[in-house]
Amino acid sequence: MGQYVGVPLPVEDARISPAGNSILVKAASQLYLVDMPARSDKTPVVNVTTGGARARLTREGADFVAWSPDGKTITWSVGSTWREVSTAAAESGGTGAAEAAAHRIELPVEQPRDVPQGKLVLRGATVLPMEGAEAIADADVVVDKDRIVAVGSRGTVPIPAGATIRDVSGKFITPGFVDTHAHFFGIRRGVHERGYWEFAANLAFGVTSSLEVQPFTTDVFAYEDMIDAGMMVGPHLWTTGPGVFVNSEIRSKADALDVLKRYRDHYRTRNIKAYMVGDRAARQHVIQASQELGMMPTTEGASDLVLELTHAIDGFSGNEHSMPVTPLRDDVVRLMAASGISYNPTLSVLYGGGPALFDFIITKRPQDNPKLRAFTPPAVLAEKLRNRHWMPAEGQSYALFAADASRLQKAGVLVGIGSHGEMQGLGFHWEMEALASGGATPMEVLRAATIDGARIIGHADDVGSIAPGKFADLLILDADPRIDIRNSQRIEAVMKAGRLYDPDTLSSSWPDMRPAPERWFAREAPSVTPGLAS
Repeated sequence: MGQYVGVPLPVEDARISPAGNSILVKAASQLYLVDMPARSDKTPVVNVTTGGARARLTREGADFVAWSPDGKTITWSVGSTWREVSTAAAESGGTGAAEAAAHRIELPVEQPRDVPQGKLVLRGATVLPMEGAEAIADADVVVDKDRIVAVGSRGTVPIPAGATIRDVSGKFITPGFVDTHAHFFGIRRGVHERGYWEFAANLAFGVTSSLEVQPFTTDVFAYEDMIDAGMMVGPHLWTTGPGVFVNSEIRSKADALDVLKRYRDHYRTRNIKAYMVGDRAARQHVIQASQELGMMPTTEGASDLVLELTHAIDGFSGNEHSMPVTPLRDDVVRLMAASGISYNPTLSVLYGGGPALFDFIITKRPQDNPKLRAFTPPAVLAEKLRNRHWMPAEGQSYALFAADASRLQKAGVLVGIGSHGEMQGLGFHWEMEALASGGATPMEVLRAATIDGARIIGHADDVGSIAPGKFADLLILDADPRIDIRNSQRIEAVMKAGRLYDPDTLSSSWPDMRPAPERWFAREAPSVTPGLAS
């Protein structure tokens, strides 16, 4: 077992040696060698993080571990690197000595990235680029392969030879949406599922970029690669990888560097979720190591306002979930703005008040939404609609917390839209509507949903606005979202990385025809009857 906030936790993996006298234990992604406990009438308990292990073999960490058949060699992998060391060497060294002595083999697997081939001009729409001009009327948006190469009023930008021109007059174009706090808890782990439904659901609702903050395991990196290779449809997927918790044993900056190097060098992510990693000194070690390695540590306050204020003071890049009190006083607003920390309030799963999710499920009847039903397995949708706590309109408080988020945004804090994976795809729009309930204008909400979200997750060079050089991620809307933020749901087409999708089916019409992805649950009877109470 490892320790987490004083509570013993089961280890992640344990492998008994062929001789039966030792156990390889993985806890908090670190590898330990433990003596087999003696037989007893009581269940043996070994706490590897409080001196119960014979040796800690790694400092950077491990993903998959095994013994050789004769027990003379220990093997493990981290990222795409395979390592082996003799058991004798592992037993004789101090912390991390086995890792340092291990023989290493890089095992890269390469797959071509899916890059559409073609030049397309979207002509005649009103473009809301989210950087530069607030709006460009009668615009040309020029796309070459997977990137935007030009945007401007008709006739002001060069049109490449051989480009296809598509008339979208009367429409409105925004950047694709950026979910700054996504979760895909239902992914299959160990054996990966090609065509997983949650990714498709988000893309159908216009979410073209997602940051998965704390997926528990490293499996999500494989899904990220499958999407990039065109093996399945979904948004640009980035992730923090498994969260860094107190059982990571961070007692110094050197410890933090060891842990974070695994993420940067082996998982190739610069985003970190450091959640309750220990006392304030441990949190500062994580921040210092992140600065040295060029990483972005986000965190959350576990409904503890004082803890969240120290996050801002000490230098975390982001704070997930709402601060649990309202209204925020001016000194807190000024502190947040001066610190440079970003804020993802996730109003759907509110800390400190009644979550918007319950109100929206009860009042908006998502079971009547044909797109949501098309992209969500019936049993999953039925479960999500069950057992929600009702409260009268005067008892709802999420608009008060949204007003705080709006004040923070007006003060210069980057505020993002994070759906928390509660209602995949549609939930992002609900989060936008919840932010608007606190007084944010539609354009302020759109900024949070696009360019500010891209800045929060560290990918504004590639996504978040309609600008030359960025991914061709955009939404073609039938109605003006500046008039009513709910018009963001009136999507005629979704473009992600230069490929144009029908939002109702996710069949692709540009630059080549691709059929809608198969959904294993498409022929299942609905568990919730539209138009009737569940």
